[in-house]
Amino acid sequence: MEILSKNDIIDNQNIIDEIIAGKIFIYPTDTIYGIGCNALISESVHKIRTLKQRPDNPFSVIAPSKGWITKNFDLNSEYLDKLPGKYTYVMKPKTQVVTKITNPKTKMLGVRIPDNWFTKIIQKAGVPFITTSVNITNMPNMTYFENLNQSIKSGVDYLIDEGEIKGSASKVIMFDGEDILELR
Repeated sequence: MEILSKNDIIDNQNIIDEIIAGKIFIYPTDTIYGIGCNALISESVHKIRTLKQRPDNPFSVIAPSKGWITKNFDLNSEYLDKLPGKYTYVMKPKTQVVTKITNPKTKMLGVRIPDNWFTKIIQKAGVPFITTSVNITNMPNMTYFENLNQSIKSGVDYLIDEGEIKGSASKVIMFDGEDILELR
């Protein structure tokens, strides 16, 4: 695992290439640290499932752009205008937009655009990017590098260290047909 800072990756084409290639990253968001990879590469998504010990619960993705969201989902502009921000919208895509292992038991997909500088790196890569908390399922989230679970650490390619992040998970809003449910 290579530990990087923000200065190491801003305008670094190699990092963008590594995202596209499916490398596993631990990265800061506007809420908590996330673990993720290119959501189009099944082998990489499977590796995150194994690290988190999360066999089939769905993952969310960071959208590469608002345009990607409007192309692939029916989302009211009122909600689109709230992005970037601390929201995850759970919606049914018009077509399959990520590898099926991302959300194996549902056609719904959580989508967000964090208000964080790392999101701009994802946008340059132009791919949907898995975003989930850095922890073994049902265990505490990683808040700083020193409390990273060793089994997760061994499977990660890059960690972007931004010090301690004490945020909470994003607000989840589910769009289920006509109903809109705020889950947290």
